[in-house]
Amino acid sequence: MPNRPPRGLLLDPAFRAGFRHLATRGLSFDTGVFHHQLPELADLADAFPETTIIVNHCGLAVGMEMDAIARANAFDEWRNAMLEVARRPNVVCKVSGLGLPFWGFGFENRSDPIGYKELSITWAPYVLTTIEIFGADRCMMGSNYPVDGRSGGFVPLWNALKYIVRSASAEEKAALFHGTAMRIYRIPL
Repeated sequence: MPNRPPRGLLLDPAFRAGFRHLATRGLSFDTGVFHHQLPELADLADAFPETTIIVNHCGLAVGMEMDAIARANAFDEWRNAMLEVARRPNVVCKVSGLGLPFWGFGFENRSDPIGYKELSITWAPYVLTTIEIFGADRCMMGSNYPVDGRSGGFVPLWNALKYIVRSASAEEKAALFHGTAMRIYRIPL
């Protein structure tokens, strides 16, 4: 059984003592948090405004083992927490990890092939809300593959993300699928 990190890790003074060295070394911080941890992440971003923080997996709205009402409530909590985090200009978001079981979509329990349209219908509220909140210039598409493979194939995953943003402008698509990542991770063309 893996060790669980302690609660409140992002608030821990020892963690922050190490975190403060990231900006001076020109490093960013990728984090995978659940939606109920987003307020701690906002506090961390406030304490270290010079450090770029990348929220992986859209801030993962936990909906596992919930009924429709509880999932709707979790979506609202997630959306409000994401709005608050996005107020910090040093935070960007990776639109990824939608195949993880924590979301509660249930695709990992299926044995039949799952196509991009079915994924896109389910994922669209989270993807579009994330992009609406952060803007295309602060979002980057990602796959979290092979872990996302529990919910669908690599090609359906990418086709679903492309399908969800099919009405975006060419500039927005460029930011989402490469521009933001190139800028944030300082990848030369």
